[in-house]
Amino acid sequence: PKFVQTAPRRGYRFLPLVEPVSVPAGNTSASRWRRTLALAFGITAMAAVAALIFGNAAEGEATGVARHVHEILTSNPAAREAYSTGNLYLRRNLLREDLAEAVQHFRSAIAYDSNFAQAWAKLGIARLSFMWEFGASGQFALAELAVERAAELKPDLPETHLALGYLRYYGYRDYDAALINLLRAESLASNDPDILIPIGYVLRRQGHWNAALEYFHRAAAIDAASFELQFALATTYQQMRQYDQAEIFHDRAIALEPERYFSHRLKALLRLARDGDPEGALDVLNEWRTFRPEMILISPVLSRTLATHFAVEARDWSMEQAPIDSATFYLNKGQLLAIVGDSAAAVMLFDSARVVFENRGVGRTQDFAGAIGFAGMQLSLAYAALDRKDEALDLAERIIATPELVADHYSGPRALVTFAEVLVAIGEHERAKIALERLLEIPSWISRELLSVDPIWAAAGMNN
Repeated sequence: PKFVQTAPRRGYRFLPLVEPVSVPAGNTSASRWRRTLALAFGITAMAAVAALIFGNAAEGEATGVARHVHEILTSNPAAREAYSTGNLYLRRNLLREDLAEAVQHFRSAIAYDSNFAQAWAKLGIARLSFMWEFGASGQFALAELAVERAAELKPDLPETHLALGYLRYYGYRDYDAALINLLRAESLASNDPDILIPIGYVLRRQGHWNAALEYFHRAAAIDAASFELQFALATTYQQMRQYDQAEIFHDRAIALEPERYFSHRLKALLRLARDGDPEGALDVLNEWRTFRPEMILISPVLSRTLATHFAVEARDWSMEQAPIDSATFYLNKGQLLAIVGDSAAAVMLFDSARVVFENRGVGRTQDFAGAIGFAGMQLSLAYAALDRKDEALDLAERIIATPELVADHYSGPRALVTFAEVLVAIGEHERAKIALERLLEIPSWISRELLSVDPIWAAAGMNN
């Protein structure tokens, strides 16, 4: 049924029956075949509805850990329904459209019951997630108001402490303060993956990698069908360079959500980091059912290491074919074409990336925490590629010195990788080597095997 295919879900995969265009050959009568088909569709629909209603409880029973069930504190049926639907969308928070739906449903719940504290808390979380994942800075003030309203109405609800934790985490990057609120939420609802997951995220950013894994595993024991959890485990193991474990969880995430590009991309990068194997990385991408060659542009590393495989056709790739923003498309395609020798086209693309980033105000801001910092590093790369060395270095040094990035053990190394790329591009090879040596000492996405196959390091003699 159509509603089953499009309903928000946390890892459930409903596979619709193949609809025949005619009655099968043989002695089967048309009426009997239609009755059989109707019965099959009926069973499919009932099973799907049962999974949506009872799925999480069944997962908890299967692992021996029951999920904490929150009482929904409103007497308004419409508010209750809107809130429940908003939660379904919020749990798929890696997609912009799902976060937008979550915001709308929580707003609807509040419209039905303006004193619905849980809805205010979740509205705040949804807006903060929108800001964090997609750089929507205009969401922050609205998010803060929503969280403050929840705290006024019901200050000691687990949802209120959860929202306060997200406010400290996403809004202020104050990981110590965030952890206090999140642990308080956990004390009120100890077996709720929605609380355990952000605790793991904060611990990871503080550099407590094994403690983060413990929280992710606890949450996965309750909700094994969560894509977000499998992905969190995969990325944590991968940055710790425990590649075999990471691959297990990438495969689980892909089995749950085969069309989401996140795990396909990182599993391909894993093959480069563990094995130094561009062909293996390409094999991973080819297993992705909707993969098209231009999708390598989702990652600058994939764009560079696989450049020679697509040297001819890459010149015709259009922005509409790759699931990334325009500036990232221009920058990554420019790097690919520069590697295969089309320097004129590459310079035009780098300049297009520069224009887009500058029009967004990326280089003018003083707040480089979160998504804007990575956009700033991309702008630095564009300046370096255009031989605007002073601007590239000045911007990159300001970003890498941002206190929030210095204290961030998860995203900080990612920024340091890009900083090293900028240094190589402007000829500061000794400083780049120092950065790479540091990255090889700490949990990061860099490995010696990856350095050996990425052309950007080979050009500077750093691939060994």
